[in-house]
Amino acid sequence: MPATCKIRKVNNGEQGYQDTIKLCHGLVAAGVSAITIHGRVKEEKGHHTKEADWEFIRILKATPGIGDRVPIFANGGVEHYGDVVKLFEHTRCDAVMSAEGLLEDPQIFAPLNNSVCRAYIDSCAGGSVSSSAFKPVDTLVAGAAALNVAREYARISQDVIMEQYLDY
Repeated sequence: MPATCKIRKVNNGEQGYQDTIKLCHGLVAAGVSAITIHGRVKEEKGHHTKEADWEFIRILKATPGIGDRVPIFANGGVEHYGDVVKLFEHTRCDAVMSAEGLLEDPQIFAPLNNSVCRAYIDSCAGGSVSSSAFKPVDTLVAGAAALNVAREYARISQDVIMEQYLDY
């Protein structure tokens, strides 16, 4: 059965890079199918949050025996679509993961799809909404409500894509 693993950098600095690379070699040897690496250490949360270390993600992806054996998913510092593009370009990762950024902007991976946004807003409002209120889901929600927003948005996105691209 395939298994993936999401980790954070073990610690900061050159030794932290080596410790995290050693951990990832162990994960690959154990048979993981993919590794998601967060570009921050565990202490860099909340008001201690710092910029995600995309350079380390680039180094991990380029490390022989890791990035050439399993897909590397990059995580950290993804707040909008431009970050997704920059993260792919800088790290050459295989995929991008977002947590908080996705909850604040469910269309982060598919921007400017106005028909999806319109359907989402209409679904939430129970009818039409003026275009002045049409701003891609900038409502902040918390906990289970955020998950429900993301699920509803994904459902609507799938329906709209089916209609637009598959003559459904």
